[in-house]
Amino acid sequence: MRALTFAFALVPVLTVAAPIKATIKEIVLKPEKFDGKEVIVQGKVKAVLTGENSLKKPFFAIKITDGKGELAVFGRVKLAKIPKKGDKVEAFGTFGKEVHSGGRIFMNEIQILREKNPKHDVKVIK
Repeated sequence: MRALTFAFALVPVLTVAAPIKATIKEIVLKPEKFDGKEVIVQGKVKAVLTGENSLKKPFFAIKITDGKGELAVFGRVKLAKIPKKGDKVEAFGTFGKEVHSGGRIFMNEIQILREKNPKHDVKVIK
C-alpha cells in the first residue's frame, strides 16, 4: 500500500492559468508583467487591415485603444466578423512585449493563436 501512495505523489498536477483581464493602459505601462500570457482586453478599433498571404491564408491586424494606450491585435485566422473603425471589441489572445515575425519586431501585440487555444478571438461587443 505504501508504494501505491508514493506512486500517486509523483503524478504531476497540470494547471492551466486563466486569462488575465486587463486594460490596455495596464498592459502598455507594464508589458513585462503580461508577456507570454493570455489576456482579455476591450478597446475601440482605430484601424483594421485584412488580407491574404502568399499562400492564400487570411490574416488581420487591428489597432485598438482604450483612450490611454494602444495595442495591436494580429492573427492568421479568419474572424467570424471583421470589426470596423469605431467598433468596440474584446480581444482574447497571447500578449507579446516583442513579437518576432518575418524578420521584423512588433511591440505590444496580442496574437490570436487558435492552434494554441481555439478560443482565441476578436469579437465586436456592444
